[in-house]
Amino acid sequence: MDEKFKKRKEVSDENIQNFYVDNIIVAAKDTEKALRKYKAIKKLFGGIKMIIRSFVSNDKQLAKKTEAIKPNQLKC
Repeated sequence: MDEKFKKRKEVSDENIQNFYVDNIIVAAKDTEKALRKYKAIKKLFGGIKMIIRSFVSNDKQLAKKTEAIKPNQLKC
């Protein structure tokens, strides 16, 4: 299996398991892993023309980084 596809599948599988109405709950061990998941989720949702309107984190560093990412900065 292609490594890029494998990573996308892992993120997709996690999202499907944690999707509740319009909320997704994601866990990560550190800020950088969480940021990678955030970007992967934005790309995944962008591919189906859905926008993540808000993102909440208890990690202040992650919250600042995600605020700085505009919708058009992530290519599908």
